[in-house]
Amino acid sequence: MKFIKRETIRKTIGDDLFVKLDKELKNVGGTKILYVFPVNSVEELFSAFALIAAFLVVLLFYTVVSGTPLSRVIFLIIAIVILSYVTYRKPIDAYKDNFIKDDELPAILNTIADALSVGMPVENILTYIAENKKGQTADLIRITVNKINAGVPAENALKDAAEKSMNPYFRRAVNILIKTNETPQGLAKQITELYEEIEEEKLNKKTEKAAVLDNALFFPILIGFIIPLLVMVLLPFVNMGLSLRFGF
Repeated sequence: MKFIKRETIRKTIGDDLFVKLDKELKNVGGTKILYVFPVNSVEELFSAFALIAAFLVVLLFYTVVSGTPLSRVIFLIIAIVILSYVTYRKPIDAYKDNFIKDDELPAILNTIADALSVGMPVENILTYIAENKKGQTADLIRITVNKINAGVPAENALKDAAEKSMNPYFRRAVNILIKTNETPQGLAKQITELYEEIEEEKLNKKTEKAAVLDNALFFPILIGFIIPLLVMVLLPFVNMGLSLRFGF
């Protein structure tokens, strides 16, 4: 479903955003908007959004003409807009998050650092990971190794993998590994620092989530436990005071 031209979109949103959206869709193998419209390119993305927008305009026009209260339709329109964006972004965001999820990327970085520290060449390390590790990061490295074996220069293959990953930490790891003027031990030190930075960020995120959870639980605990407990403790004293004052 393509009825908006590529060049029209490029002129409207600019080259940088166009390239970014196009790479995201290609890297994840496409997505579905509202679980109905398959989207594999920027043209299909904007065509789907245009179709949804046209439907919402017609719906709004019909609502006004028929005299139906707008409040009944506004919430539906807002819900469709939000759901359209969420269903479009969900596989892309999940793809990005999977590089950090379950310690996959940190574990591979740790393996790379250990191997570099004993002087193993980068290409041999990548081959070892491709043959022995599992997961999204390992799959990407496996593709990289296949390209290298097919004659693609290692630097180019790694840069392609970095672009496909859409992960800033993986990109930084690649930028470290393609340095030709560094010793393996020097590369190992930089990879280790990157690994430690990822671990620190993960710890900070867990701490932030715990703090948010604590704040979110405060009011349910206050309403469901503390206030009833205070009532149970204070009620006898209140009754006693009333009895003494009014002779109940």
